[in-house]
Amino acid sequence: MKITLIRHGETELNRLRVIQGTIPGVLTEQGKLQAELLRQRLSRERFQRAYSSDLKRTAETTAIVTRPHRISISFTPLLRERCFGVFQGRPFSEYDEWSEAQTVPLWEIQPSGGESFIDVEERAAAFLDMVSEEHKGEHILVSAHGLFNQVLIKVALGLSWHEALSLKQSNTCVNVLSLDDSGKMGALAVNCVSHLQAEIVTSNLES
Repeated sequence: MKITLIRHGETELNRLRVIQGTIPGVLTEQGKLQAELLRQRLSRERFQRAYSSDLKRTAETTAIVTRPHRISISFTPLLRERCFGVFQGRPFSEYDEWSEAQTVPLWEIQPSGGESFIDVEERAAAFLDMVSEEHKGEHILVSAHGLFNQVLIKVALGLSWHEALSLKQSNTCVNVLSLDDSGKMGALAVNCVSHLQAEIVTSNLES
């Protein structure tokens, strides 16, 4: 089985450095362009199925990327971004200040009404168990979020929390994970954004 794992395009709150979490989110024009460039990059891939977070920003990205593919898309809350509870809609700086004052490891911190990274890990593990069983030998597209992707890659590759949370996940990045016959998962690509070179050229032409 091979998984092409992507992140949604840029949103207004990404640009403002505001925590989205499970807020639906709206793609910026730049985010839509990023998704179009990703669509072009993945247009020749042969996916058997697509899975997407059911949050709007990711669903919109998935719809653009899968346009050339005649495949079924399953929208699932298992792929949602980490819920930040009371910090959703507030600047990342506020959460960072609060979390630095906590006395437990970063991955155990749970804001009021939200999730810890360990909670997200449970969702990621459940999703991987499900697709590993249902899509043996297939290539699937998985469309999710920055922090969720870090955790899914952690589970897939057996990384430590420190390794996983240091992974960069840019808007519309591509990660490729492959499961071999022995059941071992490996990474063929992590946070690849080569398709966004065209975005840079376009921005320069418009400036």
